[in-house]
Amino acid sequence: MPPPCRPPIAVYSFIISFGRFGRRLNHFAGTNLLEGIVDFWYAEDYPEVTAGGAILDVRTWFEFQDGHIPGAVHLPLHQLRRRLAELEELKGRPVYVYCLSGVRSYIAGRMLMQSGFKQVFNLSGGILTFHSTHPALPLEK
Repeated sequence: MPPPCRPPIAVYSFIISFGRFGRRLNHFAGTNLLEGIVDFWYAEDYPEVTAGGAILDVRTWFEFQDGHIPGAVHLPLHQLRRRLAELEELKGRPVYVYCLSGVRSYIAGRMLMQSGFKQVFNLSGGILTFHSTHPALPLEK
């Protein structure tokens, strides 16, 4: 489980992505983090933290084709609700969700938790932070 003291980069991206609405979403995300409702995983802890779990990429098909974390399962956020049955086998395992900056993965993580997933972790800062933390690690295409 990731240490609780690191600043959640993904939370800050809400303000940039959604303007005034982002401030409200930022409040919910920050509150969820402080109350322990949402858990994060951190790029510098890869690959150790994700061992034994599933990595879920919720970006678009084009973003996924541009490069993704090795071994990631692709399920775009806009299809997640109707394709949840495909993920049933993962309910007993940790699921590590990511997107570009953390906004979509936060939403996807909340959807998964509301659907009965117990161990859901959002990549703080998304693949942007992941790639800057692991510049030598080639992304799969």
